[in-house]
Amino acid sequence: MKQLVLHRFAIAAATVAAAMLPWLADAYTVSVAAYALILALIAASAHVLLIAGLPSLGQAAYLGLGAYAATWCARDVTTSAPALLAVAVGACVTAAAVIGVALVRTRATLFMILTLMAGELAYTAAAQHGEGLAAPATSLGPDVRLTADGHIYLYCLTVTAIALAGLWRLRSSRTCLIWRGIADNEAHLRTTGHHVENQLWLAYVAAAAAAGVAGALLVTAHRFVGPADMSADISALALLAAIIGGRSAAGAVAAAAVLIVVRDLSGGFLSAHTPLLLGLVFLVAAYLPHRRLQAAP
Repeated sequence: MKQLVLHRFAIAAATVAAAMLPWLADAYTVSVAAYALILALIAASAHVLLIAGLPSLGQAAYLGLGAYAATWCARDVTTSAPALLAVAVGACVTAAAVIGVALVRTRATLFMILTLMAGELAYTAAAQHGEGLAAPATSLGPDVRLTADGHIYLYCLTVTAIALAGLWRLRSSRTCLIWRGIADNEAHLRTTGHHVENQLWLAYVAAAAAAGVAGALLVTAHRFVGPADMSADISALALLAAIIGGRSAAGAVAAAAVLIVVRDLSGGFLSAHTPLLLGLVFLVAAYLPHRRLQAAP
């Protein structure tokens, strides 16, 4: 009980600190923090799949797909924030519903390789259609456009908090318990009458929906989307953050934020050593699971 209270207090304190950031930091730091929120959602997306035992290296494809869909909506239909979110999530859910039928029949390394291949195909398709697309500013109302860095960040923070709260509720559901059971002992779940592929398909679609939200936020934050936003590097960072977080969604989100800080903010101060810092983070990620296994009863 005490640990739960401390955990909730830490989350509340972190949320308050995050909300105060626009008044405490410069514009560049605020923009990096907004992107960290976007990657946090991608890491949460990868975390959902890890719960079900599916390590994905293709979540950036859904980030890009959602961003391209939201950009199309902003350019040709409406810049309304709810519409951009709906279009981005709808595009990602539709694509995942189709692709997931085949992918959820694979496991472990094969699943990781196939998701990487799917991500690279999406990246190649985007690269063949130009360097990217610019989008107009997202609007919250008829005369309210998000143009200031602080306002964009607070919008991203609000949407991310709502999305993560939804994922938190999902983790407490019976469905998530079934996903954990599949990851721990798939054969037993099959003998008890559960449709494993259907459950894994549901996890895959839910993860894509979270990535779609991130895609809409990417367009709001950068007002541009390009092939680079679908690169395997982003998927790798998201999966790394999910692995560092282990069974904790909050840990995955925090790890994603740290990775972005190391990659982007430290580049201005330690530009020659940023790859080394990231390498150390990767080593820690590889070491932590081993320590957890040693500590397990």
